[in-house]
Formats: sequence, structure tokens, C-alpha cells
Amino acid sequence: MTRECYRTLTGAINRCPGLLGGVLVALAIGLFASAIGVAQDAAPAPDAWLAVLSVHARAHPRATGPVTLVRHEHAHDRTTTERGTLHLDPSGARLALDHAEVALTPAQIEAFDGDATPPRVLLQRGETPLARYAAWIGGEDLGAMFSERVLSREGRRVRLELLPRVAWPGLERIVVRALDEGADRGRIERVLWLDGLGNWQRLDVEQLRYPAQIDPRMLLLSPHPGARRIEI
Repeated sequence: MTRECYRTLTGAINRCPGLLGGVLVALAIGLFASAIGVAQDAAPAPDAWLAVLSVHARAHPRATGPVTLVRHEHAHDRTTTERGTLHLDPSGARLALDHAEVALTPAQIEAFDGDATPPRVLLQRGETPLARYAAWIGGEDLGAMFSERVLSREGRRVRLELLPRVAWPGLERIVVRALDEGADRGRIERVLWLDGLGNWQRLDVEQLRYPAQIDPRMLLLSPHPGARRIEI
């Protein structure tokens, strides 16, 4: 069984940790890689946006609530929208959409593909983007992995472009929209990642809440009786 068996969403997670990073910034589904440590109480410069995002995320490492995923496939000139729910904690994360569900721990990814016949639960072991998210929350610096550039400021929001410093298959750049003032400065509302081939995915997370704790059961893949379970 190869990675091509993954649905588009789960394939994107494996090729491009940006999904969790954004989300799993909370996502921010793993914008994160090992880098030079940074003190958590260091005051960022006004436009050092990776540091600004880090300050907010480290103060709010857990997130839960509705999200929207918009995907564009260039080859088919097709754009689709799926709504779902995200639960995020440094120890686990679950993203449930209309026909797919992904659950991550630092050591494995489980993905339910409801469009397959019969439905499948795919399991992949090994370090995941969530491990990078936990390390980032713990103090690792994103600056060694991404360069940053402010694209625009509109009212209370800023659009920030992140470019990987080394080539990543499936990722050309990430565009983040975040709050630019107030107590929630640095809170991410939207993450867009582009692959350089005309395909893009956008995750809207502005409705997330940041509780102090999350019930561990909310981070587990839902039961899917009858689904074929495959380890890859």
C-alpha cells in the first residue's frame, strides 16, 4: 500500500506538514521543524511575525471548534469546500470532515477514507507533524525553517507569507492571515498553502476556541465499524 492510497487531505499531511501547522497552529498541522531554541518569554520585534505567532500559540496550545477546508485542484479546475471540526492538543489532534477523518499523535497518523469501497482506515507509524508542533510549542524557533514577509495589512489583520528555506515537495509557500492588534495579536484565522503546480488548500480556523484542557477522547479517531484497516 503506497501513500497514493491516501485521500487528498491525508496525502497533503504527509507531504506538507503545513496543514497541521496552520492548524495544527492551530494544526498549523506542523509548520514546524527542529531548529534553534528560542526563549518563550522573549519579546518579539514589531514585525518579527514568526515570533508573534509563536507567542500566541504557546499561550494557547489547545484548540477546538469548527473549521472549513477549501481545496483547488488545478488539473480538473475544481474547487471544493468541506466543513468539519478540529480538536488540537500537543499530545493529539483530530480533524473530522464530511467524508474523511484524520487523527494524529506524535508517533502515528490514522486516516479514515469514507469515499473508498469498502471504507478504509489507514495507519502510518513514525514521527508526525504533531511531534513538530509539540516541539514548537515547547520553544523551537520557526525562523530556521521559514523566511517571512508581510504581504498586506487590512484593519486589524495582517497577511504573512512564509517561504521554506529548503525545498519541500508539495509546498511552495504558505500564506497566513492573523490578527494584528489587541490581546489576541498573533491569533491565526486562515492558512493557505500552495504547491507551485496551481493547486492550493485553505483552512479557515477563525471560529476555534482555546480551552485550557481538552477531553482526551476528543482526540481519538471515531469508531468506523466495517472499515478495512491497513497499515502502510
